[in-house]
Amino acid sequence: MSDSARDKALQIHDIIVAECTPPGRAAISLVRLSGPGAAELASKLHPDIATQASRRAYLRTLRHDGQVLDEAIVTVFPAPRSYTGQDTVEISLHGNPLIVGRVISALIQAGARSAEPGEFTRRAYLNGRLPLVRAEAVAQLIHAESDAALRAARRLYEGGLEKRLEKIRAALLDLLAEVEALIDFVEEDIEPRELKVLHEDCQALNQQLHQLLGSLAQGRILSQGISVAIAGLPNAGKSSLLNALAQRDRAIVAPTPGTTRDTIEVALQWDGIAIRLIDTAGLRDTADPVEQEGVRRSREALAVADIILWVSDATVPADVSFPPQDIISSTAQLIHVINKTDLLAHPSSPSDNLAFKNNSDVPDPLCVSALTGLGIAELRARIITKALGTSAQDADALTIHEHHQATLRQAHQYLAQAAEALRSGLYLDLCAIDLRSALSAISSITERVDNEELLGAIFSRFCIGK
Repeated sequence: MSDSARDKALQIHDIIVAECTPPGRAAISLVRLSGPGAAELASKLHPDIATQASRRAYLRTLRHDGQVLDEAIVTVFPAPRSYTGQDTVEISLHGNPLIVGRVISALIQAGARSAEPGEFTRRAYLNGRLPLVRAEAVAQLIHAESDAALRAARRLYEGGLEKRLEKIRAALLDLLAEVEALIDFVEEDIEPRELKVLHEDCQALNQQLHQLLGSLAQGRILSQGISVAIAGLPNAGKSSLLNALAQRDRAIVAPTPGTTRDTIEVALQWDGIAIRLIDTAGLRDTADPVEQEGVRRSREALAVADIILWVSDATVPADVSFPPQDIISSTAQLIHVINKTDLLAHPSSPSDNLAFKNNSDVPDPLCVSALTGLGIAELRARIITKALGTSAQDADALTIHEHHQATLRQAHQYLAQAAEALRSGLYLDLCAIDLRSALSAISSITERVDNEELLGAIFSRFCIGK
């Protein structure tokens, strides 16, 4: 055990304290105390706390050094039936930061220490109250910024990932047993049909894992939201498009090219999904140092966007306003939007500029008019579909720590190798090794983890007090 791990193991017996409600003025603020002997320590502020009945709320006048701190509601939760699995005391105070600060200071003087971010939930995990993936879900429930993200977090907290993994794991155990049985009788002829069935079973399992990884990718988008950068040449109508999508005048619109000199962001929710629209400066070579800085910031926004809307002016030749190759080749999803179609004779289809339609690099451009609203609803739907996939549904979406996602991707690769070995029928020993490796990887997601670096990375994302 490393020194840091040993220190953490010793610290689990400390009594920790923190405010669990957001700092600031409110009707009520909650202070939580957890650790062996928490009720006895809290009784230094009121003598009856140590002996009061568990899980019942009592009105207590808290005192320290002869001074009244506050009248509070105090509830004691003895180990192991508490959130952390340890003795826990929860104190509901009047929501004044001065009162909260004095109560916490008094408890620290009495022997507690300030809790680190996520330390209460970390103790819940270490004491077997929460599996690690459900502990991760606690942070997601707190930080969810959209209805869809909240649903994904709730699904994870209720064991959605564990149930799907257990189903895959059970089938994988059966498959491994059958392969090992064939190895034991390798001197006998193996029916090709038997290998074919095992190969199909292995592929079906890998498909389930592939779908799970897709759910995790969707979950990441739902948790973090969809970043949509609006790009194009100057005066293509990017700011007008931002306003049309946001349904309010957020960006300044003017006929003069180069009006937008900086990125402008708008946070929205579409169908319960968090969307961040980013209007960028028109991309062109310019001698103006201010506009040059705007272009540089635009490039930065495009580099991290999930989706790029490249806006072309329908009245400008395609060879001038078509997306440049670096935009087409970017890692973001690309939607080519032909704006200002209200200026054409046939607004729904710019037939006078077939080059837009016929370019295979960016097929199926979408014709819109930010002025009249033509195509805006369809553009919104296409953005959601591009981000979430063809189904655009979040019914199975989950999101977990990147380390666990990487572990599942490894399991996916092991199963692919095992399926190939079964297809060839020549490498059953190697197939069994790959199946065991996949089984081990999947099992590690729900088993107890003692990796201090991984635990630190997960729980550091929590707020203090949780």
